[in-house]
Amino acid sequence: MHPIFSPFWTFTNSAMDYFLFVLIGLLLFLTITLQTQARTITGYSPRLAWIRGGIYFTSGFILSILTGVLPALFSKPIATAEQVSNLYWWLFTFLCISVIYFAYFYLWVKGTSHTDANCTCRRFYSSACFGDLAKVKSSSLPGQ
Repeated sequence: MHPIFSPFWTFTNSAMDYFLFVLIGLLLFLTITLQTQARTITGYSPRLAWIRGGIYFTSGFILSILTGVLPALFSKPIATAEQVSNLYWWLFTFLCISVIYFAYFYLWVKGTSHTDANCTCRRFYSSACFGDLAKVKSSSLPGQ
């Protein structure tokens, strides 16, 4: 029996390897950008918050590639044939997706403090993008 995840990353000249290198470069760029811009801002800055979020997401993806979780997610089916044929599986999957999207598209947007009343559409897409990135990154970490 072999382990579910690879013991550690090895270079295999695949698309995942190059994706890892792009993520490492992006992580370095975001870290340097954060360090250079953080000195000039004294209050809350949405730009710096997105840079920190980008650092968090790229770090999570790098960790998931190095531990073999992301390749394992891509190599296995999302659902088995037994799950697809089960009505309860579909109902609970739909319920989970509904709760998540209600939370991200309604509760999060409504609960986020803002000062510009005309930015509702921009806040909606910004929250949706951030929420989707958070879900994808969190589901690709080991133990999730």
